[in-house]
Amino acid sequence: MKIGDKVRVMTMSILLVCGLAASRAQVVSQNSLKILFLDGRSGKPIARESLLIITGTRANPHQRSGHVATDKDGYGIFPLAAGVEGLSLRVFPEGLSLCYGDPNTRNLDIKEIEVKGLVTPNDCGKKTSAPVPGVLVVFGRPSTWREKMDW
Repeated sequence: MKIGDKVRVMTMSILLVCGLAASRAQVVSQNSLKILFLDGRSGKPIARESLLIITGTRANPHQRSGHVATDKDGYGIFPLAAGVEGLSLRVFPEGLSLCYGDPNTRNLDIKEIEVKGLVTPNDCGKKTSAPVPGVLVVFGRPSTWREKMDW
């Protein structure tokens, strides 16, 4: 094989790898919110979990709901409607418990999440995370037998 052919094969290989990496990257538009779901005890991502997201305002706290599935890194993307001013959301994992008290009364401000980022309290352990603009970090854990019975 000539040197020119080797260079051509190497270049094509690099382009193929870069193309595959780019196609796997998650694209987050301005009209979406990134949610990171972490285990409150270990700080590790909780992968392939379904999250129920409820959005609304103070006057009407249940305007819209939807499900988000987390990927292998614990991230999920929730699409937002235009005009998030005054909107808040609540997050409920299916089959797991959140690491902060009374999630039914905690409305998380979407505008704050977009501008500064937001990290929910972690009453399950000492792990924490720094806020990142556009990302909501939520801590959870497997439910106890007693908690499952209360559902």
